[in-house]
Amino acid sequence: MADDAPRPAAARDAPGLAEQRFRSYFELGLIGMAITSPTKGCIEVNDEICRILGYERHELLKMSWEQLTHADDVAADVARFERVMSGEIDGYSMDKRWLRKDGQIVHSIISVKCIRAPDGSVDHFVALLQDITERKRAEEALRIANERLGLATRGSGIAVWEIDFPDGTFEHAHIQRMNVEQFALHGGDVDYGEDLKEVHPDDRERLQGTLHAYLSGETPHFEIEHRLCGRDGTDRWVLSRGVVTRNGAGKPVRLTGTALDITDRKRAEQRLHESERSLGAELSAMASVQEVSTRLVRAGDRTSLLQMIVDAAIAITAADMGNIKLFDRQSGVLKIVASRGFERPFLEFFDRVLAEPGPFTEALCNLERVVVDDLAASPIFARTPALDVLRTAGVRAFQRTPLVNRAGLLLGMLSTYYRTPRRPESRDLRVLDLLARQAADWIERLQTQDEREKLLARVEAAHAEAESANRAKDDFLAMLGHELRNPLTPILATLQSLRLEDRRALRVELILIERQAKLLADMVDDLLDVSRIARGKLKLLRRRVELSRIVARSLEMTRSIVEERGHRVRVDLPDSLVVNADEGRMVQIVSNLISNAAKYTHPSGTIEVTGERDGQAAVLRVRDDGMGIPAALLPRIFDRFTQGPRTIDRGQGGLGLGLSIVSDLVRLHGGSVHAASEGPGRGAEFTVRLPLSRGSRVPSGPARRRKLSAAPAGRQSSILLVDDNRDITDVLGRVLRLRGHAVEVAYDGSGALAVARRFRPRFAIIDIGLPGMDGYQLARKLKRGFRSSPPTLLALTGYGQISDRKRALRAGFSDHLVKPLDLERLFAILEG
Repeated sequence: MADDAPRPAAARDAPGLAEQRFRSYFELGLIGMAITSPTKGCIEVNDEICRILGYERHELLKMSWEQLTHADDVAADVARFERVMSGEIDGYSMDKRWLRKDGQIVHSIISVKCIRAPDGSVDHFVALLQDITERKRAEEALRIANERLGLATRGSGIAVWEIDFPDGTFEHAHIQRMNVEQFALHGGDVDYGEDLKEVHPDDRERLQGTLHAYLSGETPHFEIEHRLCGRDGTDRWVLSRGVVTRNGAGKPVRLTGTALDITDRKRAEQRLHESERSLGAELSAMASVQEVSTRLVRAGDRTSLLQMIVDAAIAITAADMGNIKLFDRQSGVLKIVASRGFERPFLEFFDRVLAEPGPFTEALCNLERVVVDDLAASPIFARTPALDVLRTAGVRAFQRTPLVNRAGLLLGMLSTYYRTPRRPESRDLRVLDLLARQAADWIERLQTQDEREKLLARVEAAHAEAESANRAKDDFLAMLGHELRNPLTPILATLQSLRLEDRRALRVELILIERQAKLLADMVDDLLDVSRIARGKLKLLRRRVELSRIVARSLEMTRSIVEERGHRVRVDLPDSLVVNADEGRMVQIVSNLISNAAKYTHPSGTIEVTGERDGQAAVLRVRDDGMGIPAALLPRIFDRFTQGPRTIDRGQGGLGLGLSIVSDLVRLHGGSVHAASEGPGRGAEFTVRLPLSRGSRVPSGPARRRKLSAAPAGRQSSILLVDDNRDITDVLGRVLRLRGHAVEVAYDGSGALAVARRFRPRFAIIDIGLPGMDGYQLARKLKRGFRSSPPTLLALTGYGQISDRKRALRAGFSDHLVKPLDLERLFAILEG
């Protein structure tokens, strides 16, 4: 719309006319204009802006354009404004919304240009505002705007043109153009025909048709989008609008208009169109990924799911073939697990690829995608056997995408292949990355599941092995107890027999043997108690019992060790302390504490046993003046197998289980035990706290052991004694005969049945572990064989666990006696 021709003389303006024209253009109603300050204030505004925004001029001159801007557009406008202020740009254009005084929103296109002072700072801004909500302009407003627009266009970013029709036709028309330099055109006056040559050839006919239709009155507006061909070879899109001025006869005299550069918008529209097309393809690919993801979450057959991943990759990348390889970390090999479109030669050649640098493992080594868009031109395959295999398979291009877990470790590769040289679209590769992420997560989940199942299998095997070992340990302890108790029974029974015979000459030896045998029996009981407590198998038989009774029984049980070492025992506790406890286990607790005090106190020392009430608790203390406890030992004094330092003159031994058992038993009773010592040589004190019991009266007075003597007259019984251990059978039979009982013995089940039919005993003492026919079987046969008057059955065994006792009672035994046999208890049963 411009060339280098000189302006006509009639068009050359005087300086005064230029100022007048500037003011005229400024007030042109075609577009809103404003002069603003660097502080965003309005220095001058035209009527169009006032009309568009609904404010009076004096109101706008008191406001800043930022106040008038729609809140959502402030940030974008301010950002461009700051770029101008910083000198980065001199002007800008943008779509922008305004808020009218009446609250309505006005949509516009604004162009802003700064006028700089000689020092480069911004002196003021010239802003053009085009109301694209209201396109119709008043003719008078357009005339005024044209007069003032000339001066303002230098900073507007919008070209202004004006066509004069001297004779009312295009034949002699010429056009004056301003600010067209932005389109790489020359400004000034040119003939209309020359201007038309600068319109893109494809748009000329359409432009002329639109212009003629407007001037002839066929259309009410002149508005068209077309291209201009710049002298620099670039095409620019413009939006041309104009308003005609007619004479009294209705012929056109002047056509005034603007050309707005919309190149960026048109390019954006083109990009949007391409983006929409790309988005449609991407959405289709994403739907495929979503379907794969859904099926992977639901799980299913692994082979079919791997094949589904390959098929999805082929579809996403518009490929012809594909496969997926999984990486075996132990062997360092990539192996094909699913493929599509390949024959056997390809699959056999690439079935297993070693994970080392090479043409097929770049993605593996670098964890990056490899794309070969032309196999023939790729140097990495030149003169390699793989090239022939790929060509034979029809491969001309491919891509390989590594499958990497979230820790950055390689899981495999997903590859697709093309029959023609080509490169996958970036869009397709982005979607493929999503598929690869889904596949990697699923593969890692499968591998984790496999590892978990293997680990679970190992744990279950280890657990089974531990259970087996634990059962073996329990069986061993039970067998150990049984085997240790077997020899103890005849030893103790022999001692009882000798006592009954009153062999005074052997009194000292008998006492020594009895003490050592009981010590051995106590060790066995400690081992078994520890095992029961550890497995939670120890049960308490609670009843209300006085603490004084428990202490009396405990002193009776520890009398031998106390007397042997010449200790003085002082007891001070009231009879009113009553606890709800297992009396036997409480005796075990107190006797262990007294025995411990006796062992670690020098001969002729003092042991004090005291008790008192403390609120709702009974407190029992066992104090000695012996060796004391080192401070380092106190925190673990109740641990199993813990003992104080031994000295040469302290030979009581022990397994280091007594205090551990005390702690466990007290805890089972709901109490606590505490050890204290001021150090070596200062003695020790053990304090037991137990909850007090409330309720009815309890038995009082210490339990007393019976003296061994003959059974009371009239209470002798007939007894069948059955045990395969002849020593036990013979010695126990002898003791029972000395008590005045009639005794028959048998060493196995069949012999016992024969004796029972002949002897018809009142009691049958039966060892459980008989050879052939065990004690349970023998008991059932005796019950069936003597239905009218069966003997009372007493089980005799080395197995003393609660389960053993329950089984014996279920088999028909009236009582369960554990070796080494407590003869006093046996006598009480037989003679009670």
